Amino acid sequence: MSNFSTDLQAWINREHHGCRNTRSYILTTNRSTFALRDKKGCTVANLSQCLCTGSNGDIKLSQANSTSNAEVLSFDLLLEDLKIQDGRRCDFVVTPQVGDEYIVFCELTRAQESSVEPFIPKEGDTTTKYSKAYNQCCDSIQWCLGKDIYFESYKYKKAFFGWREIRPLRQNKATQNMQSFARPGGKPNAVHKIVAGFQFQMVRYPEVAYLCR
Repeated sequence: MSNFSTDLQAWINREHHGCRNTRSYILTTNRSTFALRDKKGCTVANLSQCLCTGSNGDIKLSQANSTSNAEVLSFDLLLEDLKIQDGRRCDFVVTPQVGDEYIVFCELTRAQESSVEPFIPKEGDTTTKYSKAYNQCCDSIQWCLGKDIYFESYKYKKAFFGWREIRPLRQNKATQNMQSFARPGGKPNAVHKIVAGFQFQMVRYPEVAYLCR
């Protein structure tokens, strides 16, 4: 079990009398590249379906430079089962199974471009999926810090918003041109420094996001 999962389990043991075992919320893979998806109605019983082939995923991740298997913790599901309702949180936390080479918070979605734009993060704003994901990652990291789970030892500290576009229904050319002209600003691939030395970035499927470089 990874350092992060071990620290989280220690907190559960202290504050919740060990009522949940983080091992039940963990997936592991030795693939150099793998995909994750945000499965609707996810439970411990079907959690394995969140780790999938690239064609079915919402984000592709590469750990090509890592010497350890990747460990994927279903962070949102675990906190939901602990009846923790306060704050926004992301879907997954990805770390090496051994060591502290990287830690990555991931929020995933499938949506039309119109609901994701603009690609501008605003603290506390959840009106667009981009800004909502930014705040979910920030809140998740802050939540951990508030539970004395710290990240200083990790070499790479990242937060990814994995977005797989859903194509809208067919539109006429005039409507497409109008939407393109009115499209708001923001840089889709921009990297934003956030809390505790983490860096937030959107990764649009099928691009590959690197965990440890």
